[in-house]
Amino acid sequence: MFAVGIRQIQSDQAIPLIINSYGNCISGKNELTIKQRKENKIMNKDKMILKDNTTIELEAGAYLTNIQVVAADRAGMVEIWKKMTDDNLSNVQIQTGDGLTIGTYTDLVLVSETSTVSPDGTVLTSYHLREKTDEEKRLDALEEGQTVQDGAISDLGSATSALADQIGGEQ
Repeated sequence: MFAVGIRQIQSDQAIPLIINSYGNCISGKNELTIKQRKENKIMNKDKMILKDNTTIELEAGAYLTNIQVVAADRAGMVEIWKKMTDDNLSNVQIQTGDGLTIGTYTDLVLVSETSTVSPDGTVLTSYHLREKTDEEKRLDALEEGQTVQDGAISDLGSATSALADQIGGEQ
């Protein structure tokens, strides 16, 4: 479902609008800038919510292998990119602009990212995510188990040393 209309941005400029079913503006070559969208209240974007509750607004048409995000500038893009950690990607929700959860993912991996700087200074970044393979999940579990085992061995060594010191001190 699409709605079509004309939005007067400035007194001398009319921009054709196509609004998709998510309420996002998709106007082809005449795409509106972030500033224009905010001024005209055309902002009902889907969101990606990371494990640490960071909320990132998504561009229309984003999907898991191509999450598209617009940042106001390069520094904003870097801040979003820094949030794409293994820990934050271990639990991710995708919600509509109305707050309806349409996807819940665990154990995602950031494969790559590609950024394009627009003439207005905004940065469009495509984050290419995927779910971990079964082998990667097994390796993670093995490494976690090894960490627990290493701690137990260390504790046992400390306890044995303490007992040896006590026994040696009594003779």
